[in-house]
Amino acid sequence: MSAVSAAVGTATLWLHVYATRTYLRSEGAEATNDPFAQPHKLVPRRGGRYK
Repeated sequence: MSAVSAAVGTATLWLHVYATRTYLRSEGAEATNDPFAQPHKLVPRRGGRYK
């Protein structure tokens, strides 16, 4: 069962990595290098997105 557990753990890790990269790209956080930007500091960006 340890092999199954390891496979699930690896899949979960990669899912988190993929989700984080997708979130940072969609939110434009890579432009500010600040993944912890506060929601009340939202400012309009080019293309209608928010920082």
